[in-house]
This record gives sequence, structure tokens and C-alpha cells, in this order.
Amino acid sequence: MNDNQKVPPVVSPPVTKTELEHVTEEMYKKNKELAERNTTLALLRKIDAIILSSVTEIQQVAQQVVNAIVDDVGFKAVAILILDKKENMLERLAVSQTELVNKAELEFNKTFQGLKTNLNDSQNLVAAVALRREKHVTENLFDVLTPHFTQDESKRVQEIIGIASSIIYPLVVRNEVIGAMVIHVGEKEETL
Repeated sequence: MNDNQKVPPVVSPPVTKTELEHVTEEMYKKNKELAERNTTLALLRKIDAIILSSVTEIQQVAQQVVNAIVDDVGFKAVAILILDKKENMLERLAVSQTELVNKAELEFNKTFQGLKTNLNDSQNLVAAVALRREKHVTENLFDVLTPHFTQDESKRVQEIIGIASSIIYPLVVRNEVIGAMVIHVGEKEETL
């Protein structure tokens, strides 16, 4: 090719509406993932600051952590239960203090914090999760609140707070179960 010949421009085929919609959808998904990761990182920084603060009372630290999780992530409620090995009991160390949680406690004149559940109570899903060391999801709050609340009371608490699912995680430190965490969400989660 000599200098006088021009190279014809490369012409790309026009982008179709379907391709443009696909690219837009993919960018939206990536932005959403990035926003979720940023939220998670911000929450972890907040929890780290709580743990490293001058507060040394474990119940106060746990309370600040559950409140931060609910405030920052938008869960309906969160509870941390700690295992008392001497009594073989799981005790609700901290329960998020939201307006709806407080409303449910007032309606039944019961508090969620401090409730103790025998680790061998086969009806209570939190105890089962701690024993099996496996995450579990339920759409029935009675699975979490038994024997402290009846089926009807649990259903009413679930309605007041707006809980669709409860996700229960064992808390394991150095291969030893120390308790459980229950996260209550407003959407249905996949059950196990």
C-alpha cells in the first residue's frame, strides 16, 4: 500500500437495542454488587470500631453491634445469643432495639433480651443450629421463640416486626460453639 492510498475506516455494525439493554443490565448488576460490598465494608469498619472502643462490657458491645447491623443493612431485627456451658443454656445477650421490636415487647409485656433456651430443647431451632453448627432458615418465628412464646404469639410478633424469614447462624470461635446469631429479614430467604 502506498502513501496515497487511504485505509478505509472500519465500520462496526450498529448496536442493537437488545445488546444495549444487555450491557445496561450488566452494568446495573455490577453497580449493585459494588454498592452491597461497600455497605458490607462500611458495616465491618463500624463493628471493628465498636469492638475496639473503650466499651469492655460484652453485653454493651453486642448491643451496639446488633443495632449497627439493623441500622446499616436494614434487617428487621438481629439477636445474639451466648452459650452458658455451666447451665447448658443459650441466652439472648443482645436484641436490636427498633421501634417495632419495642412495640412487640410492649404488646406481650415480655422482653426478648435475656430469654434463656435450653441447648437440648429440640423444638427450638436456634438450639439445634448451635448443636449442629449449621446455618438454617425458617419462615416461622415460633421455631426461634419457642418455648417463650406460643405459636399465636410468635405469629403476631412476626406480623408486628414484619419478619418474613429468620436466618440462624452458629457462632463458632476456635472450633468451639459460643452461641448463635439470628437475623430477621423482611423478604423470604431460601430455606435449607
